[in-house]
Amino acid sequence: SSRLDLNRRRQPESLGSTPPKAGHPRASSQPSAIHYAEDPTDADQKVWQQRLGLKVYPRRSVEETFDWEPDEILPGHEDLIGGIEAAIWCETISSIEQLEFMLLPRLAGVAERAWSHPPRSTWDDHLPRLAAQAPLWRRRGWSFFTSSLVSWEPSW
Repeated sequence: SSRLDLNRRRQPESLGSTPPKAGHPRASSQPSAIHYAEDPTDADQKVWQQRLGLKVYPRRSVEETFDWEPDEILPGHEDLIGGIEAAIWCETISSIEQLEFMLLPRLAGVAERAWSHPPRSTWDDHLPRLAAQAPLWRRRGWSFFTSSLVSWEPSW
């Protein structure tokens, strides 16, 4: 395959000493863990929070899933990053609602990282944009993790 998926949990030495070859695009991955560490604002979500996702990955907050730099995956070879991916393992997921819950709000942060160039925004910059997504997600009937780190009612 001409695509090599890399993610942050691999150590740099596992990538080998040979630099990536020109013309071989790579996908930069957001850190794999998607067990939300903080409490949800909706207590009913606690059951899904505890049950969904592979337990081999450490818990991370929504802030931690936002706080990563795609360019750090291949230092010195940023021009070879062909895209950003947000992988999800579905062994514990049995419905579209559970999939949405595991993807949102994490996916909004991954998208912001993928579409912006350095210097990228901070968590505090991202918060109002993230909160602004909640009304759209609700109108569409999507399930999303209501992180206690986010004020889900936009201030504007």
